[in-house]
Amino acid sequence: MNSRTFALFALFMVQLLYGINYTFAKTIMNEGHIKSLGLVLARVLGATILFWLFGLFFKSEKIDRKDYIKF
Repeated sequence: MNSRTFALFALFMVQLLYGINYTFAKTIMNEGHIKSLGLVLARVLGATILFWLFGLFFKSEKIDRKDYIKF
């Protein structure tokens, strides 16, 4: 798969997840299963766990000292 095809596939998946997430959030909040703050907390915890798991399997890049000033 070339880089253009991969980029288009990634954009499609992001768009699909965004649409599903909106529908899911609207449904569970309108039916009273969870309040908005609880949904935000669930999203933050879910993202934290996913980023932590990805961090275990992918090696992080070392930042050169000369690049510290750019941040």
